[in-house]
Amino acid sequence: MRLLNTRTGEFIWVENPHQVRYATLSHVWCKDPRRETSYHDMVHFQEEVRSSRERGEMLLEDAVLSKASYKVRGACALARADGIDWLWVDTCCIDKASSAELEGAINAMYTWYSASTVCYVFLQDVDAHEDPYAPGSGFRRSEWHARGWTLQELIAPQVVLFFSRSWRFIGAKHGMAGLVSDITGVDVEVITGARPVNALSVAGRMSWASRRATTKREDEAYSLMGLFGVHISVVYGEGSMAFLRLQEEILKRVPDESIFVWNRALDVHTAPRSPHSGSVEEMHPALFASSPALFSASAAVVSMSKDQLSEVLGLRIPPSTYIATSHGLRVTLPLLRLAEDVFAAVLACQRNDSLLGLVVKKTSTSDVYSIGVLATSSKLVFDSDDLRCMVQFPIQLDGRLASPTSPELTICVKKINILHPSFVPSPRQLSPRRNIPYIVGLSERSVRCLSSLGHRSSLSTSSGTPTAIALSDFDGTPLAAVELRRCECSGLLESEHNHPCWFAVRLTTASSWTAVVEHLDASCAARGLPECCIPEVGHGWQHLEAFVRSSYEPVSSTCSSSPATPDDFSAPETTATPRGSLSRSTSLFAAKARVRTRTRARAR
Repeated sequence: MRLLNTRTGEFIWVENPHQVRYATLSHVWCKDPRRETSYHDMVHFQEEVRSSRERGEMLLEDAVLSKASYKVRGACALARADGIDWLWVDTCCIDKASSAELEGAINAMYTWYSASTVCYVFLQDVDAHEDPYAPGSGFRRSEWHARGWTLQELIAPQVVLFFSRSWRFIGAKHGMAGLVSDITGVDVEVITGARPVNALSVAGRMSWASRRATTKREDEAYSLMGLFGVHISVVYGEGSMAFLRLQEEILKRVPDESIFVWNRALDVHTAPRSPHSGSVEEMHPALFASSPALFSASAAVVSMSKDQLSEVLGLRIPPSTYIATSHGLRVTLPLLRLAEDVFAAVLACQRNDSLLGLVVKKTSTSDVYSIGVLATSSKLVFDSDDLRCMVQFPIQLDGRLASPTSPELTICVKKINILHPSFVPSPRQLSPRRNIPYIVGLSERSVRCLSSLGHRSSLSTSSGTPTAIALSDFDGTPLAAVELRRCECSGLLESEHNHPCWFAVRLTTASSWTAVVEHLDASCAARGLPECCIPEVGHGWQHLEAFVRSSYEPVSSTCSSSPATPDDFSAPETTATPRGSLSRSTSLFAAKARVRTRTRARAR
């Protein structure tokens, strides 16, 4: 590593940082990196001073440092006062023009901070005369607590001292451990060094980084390598793939299954017991998280040994081995059946006295499972989440699993392959996205249902609601509006080629566009408009059968008698685009013209 002399401003190179007494500087980079003193700046300052001295000029010992930034000068002054001759600063002690040196420094940075005698934290946004414990204080709001790289700079060094923008001493991390823990979420015992970092679960450590940000997406992963004792190659430009590689490397070194716990949990009593009470949608979510932010609810996750898990389940569970295969990840896990071809893979970790299970769905290939998503209206134990991949099982006081006595809830230990994102097949159902134009066409059956409610199928976009189709009669008199949104109910209509599905709809009045519930009473179910079962959709929502396809595909002119086919377009079609509203036609029922309208995520 390269160190800066705190008196002369000259560099030295050391092979073993443990043999040198040095200080480190922790800070947040300026928004304009040119305001920071770089390695090449320091080399230039050194050459200038050296040339001046060769010409006979009498310069002070700190002539080089006097040209450096305020941060570097202040850190050197503190180190000299503490009797420390050497300083390491990330801005000027790394030649970032050398990719090899940069990669080596990133991989060794945690070790360098850990081996330092003291780490000075410079808080550019904190005033010296402010009480750091006061609510809303500058110390509490400092950007330093929210940056990705500063997490290791808080944990790794044994001695961390905080300073204000004027280099006034604020306090040490040991004395302020409670306050720092409240701000960062890092355990007090970890901050003080009373508990080693590796004693905590992987998910718990990931939660510390969930509220932190980095300038480059890849640094979300690179800044966490030291925290888990792993090393990966540094490849800027790979985006979220860096965090995926980090998790794969962690799993090789640390057999901790809490790494899979990065979303919300369902209570086992509310999980589906049959395909009729819930389903697993074929969305194929990833096995690994795409960002540390997804571990925000994982702080309370605690790892268990396989022996502890065996005792709770009453089964013998072999030690875990994780093998990457052509199918994904091969692992031996206890499987608890939830529904047909749907299982909870019980993990060796717990949260709030409950075991956690990963929902998996059996594929057509033997022993190959994909991550499942529970599509159920059951009450969530934690906050609602789009990816409901986790279920939890309460543990009784005697340490046994408090599972229901239903005979279908049986546990077996099995070696399975869990699909890796690289091997996950595309979903069969076409799911529109907000940035892709698509067409929604109502089927003939839906048109008949609307007609039975007294609504004719002339279309207008005068409602002003981006996701609403305004229905008018032939003379242009507004009748009602149909609000569209994608429905995730279990009654999806499947077709290998056409992909029709249910949309949830709500009729509103033309005058005030408020809900007209009387138009959608229970009698609608008998006419083909079943009530939407998703509770968060809201009162007054019912089903319409619709067909979704890309707007770039040609529209078939062939009609069919089946109400579930997209060719039964007796209703107006809507071409939804990400932005803009381009009204093309108003004579829609007879001419079947299209209207371009704007839609958001509600119609996904």
